[in-house]
Amino acid sequence: MRSLGFERYEVSNFCKKGRESRHNLNYWNRGEYIGFGVSASSCINNVRFTNTFDLDEYFKCILSDNFAVIDSEEIDEKGREEEYIMLRLRTESGINLKEFKRLFGCDFSDKYARQIKKLGESLITDGNSLRIKEEYLFVQNSIIIEFFN
Repeated sequence: MRSLGFERYEVSNFCKKGRESRHNLNYWNRGEYIGFGVSASSCINNVRFTNTFDLDEYFKCILSDNFAVIDSEEIDEKGREEEYIMLRLRTESGINLKEFKRLFGCDFSDKYARQIKKLGESLITDGNSLRIKEEYLFVQNSIIIEFFN
């Protein structure tokens, strides 16, 4: 991909510089989104909800001016932190250490020192960010899960 001028910006997506998918980046940055249609998911104000998977039920709800939501959950502080870590480690830029401190009120490197030490060879840190080395992106789940223990 690089020889054709494409760069990786998240684990499974490549693009030419400056042409990243804003839709995908919104997810990786824990942005809000709203889904329309059968089985669509949305996340607004740290509440995630999902529409019914049943087409007939969906139309019945819509035609009667009701929401077709069958499941919702409020994402608590721990969940927001875990999502941030998981989603940001999927990206080429990784975890922004200043942003993490602003969002969660603690120093990432201190809080996760044990995990960082254990995963040292698979991570890159430059003082501003922490990310997974490119050659380890295809085993990223086994790396990310360490931050949840």
